[in-house]
Amino acid sequence: MRRHRIKTTEEQSPVKINPSHFRIKAIVLALVMLAGTLAAATHISGRTNTASEQTNTRSKPKKKPSKPVKPKKMPDNKRIMVPAGSWGGRGASIVVEKSLVKFEFDCAQGEIREPFSTDSKGVFKVNGFYLRHPFGPTLANNEPQFAPAVYKGFIKDKTMTFAVAWNDTDPPIAEYAVESGKSARLTRCK
Repeated sequence: MRRHRIKTTEEQSPVKINPSHFRIKAIVLALVMLAGTLAAATHISGRTNTASEQTNTRSKPKKKPSKPVKPKKMPDNKRIMVPAGSWGGRGASIVVEKSLVKFEFDCAQGEIREPFSTDSKGVFKVNGFYLRHPFGPTLANNEPQFAPAVYKGFIKDKTMTFAVAWNDTDPPIAEYAVESGKSARLTRCK
């Protein structure tokens, strides 16, 4: 590493270098970094003050924001009952009755304990129950219980596509497509 000798005042060149110059640069750099940190913190908190906001306090009064226009919800009073019958497909069998729907899955079963209907577009969302079958034997006093579940889907022509989830916000447990009048192809858990 090369060392520089500090020149005395007689030896100095016409350009003078102040030894505190480097300290000033370090302080300025620290202030710039601090300002950047404060700007980032202000941006994250969502609070910004521009120079015009700070100096121009006599600006025109701000207009009150208008209320957002809510789209009108068209009432879908026309419910279409799903006709009684059986539906089947890979991994699922459904039997629709007047006020009960029974589901059989590969490793589970489910029920909807109310009349099964769709809106005018064939879309449905119904609260029901779901029970996973345990693998292997179960103890007599430890029988699995039905748990609340949500069945969401749609019916188009003779095909029903639906998903089962524990609630509205959870991802689906399983998704199925079944056809009216077809038999199911189930693979039972062992």
